[in-house]
Amino acid sequence: MDCAPCAYGLERGLKNMEGLESVKVSLNDGKAYLDLAKNNDLSLRQIQEEVNKNDFSAKKAEIVIKGTLVEQDGN
Repeated sequence: MDCAPCAYGLERGLKNMEGLESVKVSLNDGKAYLDLAKNNDLSLRQIQEEVNKNDFSAKKAEIVIKGTLVEQDGN
C-alpha cells in the first residue's frame, strides 16, 4: 500500500461490511486492523474478498482473540 487514498478506499470498503465494529487501515505497515462485532457471522473468506475487491491482496491473517471465555452448553 503506497498512498493514503488507497488506504482510505480499503478502509471505507471494509467499514461497509456488516459484522465489523471498527476498522483501521495503516499506511505505515500496510495492515488492516479489524474488531469484529459481537455475534457476527463474518468469515475470513468474506474479508479477503472485500480486500481483493479493493485491488489489494490479503496475503496473511493474524487473528488475535480478546475477551472472556464463557462456558456454554457444558463446554
